[in-house]
Amino acid sequence: MDTLRPSPYGRIASIYYLRHESVKFLLEELGPEDSIEDLLKTLSHIPEYDEIPVRHNEDVTNTQLQRKLRIRFATSVMDSSHTKAHLLFQAHFSRTDIPTDYRTDLKSVLDQCVRILQAMRDICQLNGWLSTMLRITILQQMCHSGRWHDDHPLLCLPHLRSYDVERIGDRVTIPLMQDQFGVEKASGSDIVEKRAMNVLLESTTLEEFEIKEVVRALCRWPILSISGVRLLKGVKEFRVDDEWIQLEHNSHYKLHFHASMLGPNRFNTEAFLTQWSKEKTASWIVLIGEKDTDRLISISHVNAVQGDRSVRIDFVTPDKRGRCYLTVFVMSDCYLGIDQELQIKAELL
Repeated sequence: MDTLRPSPYGRIASIYYLRHESVKFLLEELGPEDSIEDLLKTLSHIPEYDEIPVRHNEDVTNTQLQRKLRIRFATSVMDSSHTKAHLLFQAHFSRTDIPTDYRTDLKSVLDQCVRILQAMRDICQLNGWLSTMLRITILQQMCHSGRWHDDHPLLCLPHLRSYDVERIGDRVTIPLMQDQFGVEKASGSDIVEKRAMNVLLESTTLEEFEIKEVVRALCRWPILSISGVRLLKGVKEFRVDDEWIQLEHNSHYKLHFHASMLGPNRFNTEAFLTQWSKEKTASWIVLIGEKDTDRLISISHVNAVQGDRSVRIDFVTPDKRGRCYLTVFVMSDCYLGIDQELQIKAELL
């Protein structure tokens, strides 16, 4: 007797409560080299957003709104639900003021986007697309953080404006600022505040109460330390360092590492997201891929790290012989600018 089994894409529709038309649309639109802009267009034009309301005269409002945004559309599509969804995403990333009704619509768009992005990621996994997988994860970070991926990273912090971050430094990131003010070893925000107050008073236009909120945000931002990286296969153990490691091709291995949260926020798993209306834990996505071939090898979701924990990731080495570089990407599922990369120098036998 024949047994009916769901297709992989049918399972994606079921898991993420998507219409089958939406999964079909994603299969047609997604590709191995999609840019952030391509993915944003795909996200906003998915059939799930067919019902975003375009009220009377909102085509005019959409036309006026897009003049403040970086990506524009033809006037003829200003009455489209999908154009409006795209403009709402852009306004969210740019933190542009929008009318009250649009704020309600933006909440609806954001409430649905995570499951759509998860489905997009699963489709990439089935196709082995590394670059597109990385960019989908960055787009998810953008949605949670309410910033463009190429904005100055310090603009994710409260109160800081473009002219402030320019004076602080073009290349200063949140991890660098945390290091500058000793957040990693601090037991609380008071000592960090003392170190930061004079520096930020001199280099920005912020008031003292605003600097205190910046410091509190710096202390809430995750600091993830990764150590003890090794590969396991049965009883064999391979330490990952700068040396080449001899591995069997097309074979199962476990990547093992120790993850530690540092700083005064090390035991707090709640994400600090001022532009996201729902409570969320700060989780991680671990990808293993080969950059040279743009091939995704493995993806795993790691729950929020509270203090310290061990992480094990199953993967299969490439089905070829010779030397290759495997890259491990440890990515936040909600914060921009704190992703890490590890490299494994594999000699496949």
